[in-house]
Amino acid sequence: MKAISLWQPWASLWVSGRKIHETRHWSTNHRGPLAVHATKHFEKTVGVHLEEILIDEFGCHWAMDLPTGAIVGVIDLVDCQRADLIYPNGSKADDYWCGDFGIGRFGWRGENFKTLAKPIPYKGAQGMFSVPDELVQAQFGKTESQK
Repeated sequence: MKAISLWQPWASLWVSGRKIHETRHWSTNHRGPLAVHATKHFEKTVGVHLEEILIDEFGCHWAMDLPTGAIVGVIDLVDCQRADLIYPNGSKADDYWCGDFGIGRFGWRGENFKTLAKPIPYKGAQGMFSVPDELVQAQFGKTESQK
């Protein structure tokens, strides 16, 4: 299964479904299951809007509670497009406050968001990388790529 590493709190936000798009400076042709890995890097200083979303989603101790250095969930990557076309006039949507939708970036659209009940410790990597399918099979069963 393909995987991507994200800093916290964005990794947990994406698998929760509160964040629909992961914004990157590069595009991808990958479609299908994508494991989301939370890096050991944790950004605790966030803007007011994002802070409100985090408290609402994970509670007031989110900065102490969210896991790092682990696979935290799986999403289905269904689309990738220029980020500036997703919210051309800004937005009040939570998704907008969870990413950088500026010119030159790409929005990776996720669906079928699944958070692991127990994060799986794993060493991430830059870019897209592969993880053994059996890591997530125990919690989610077979992925679409295995059927």
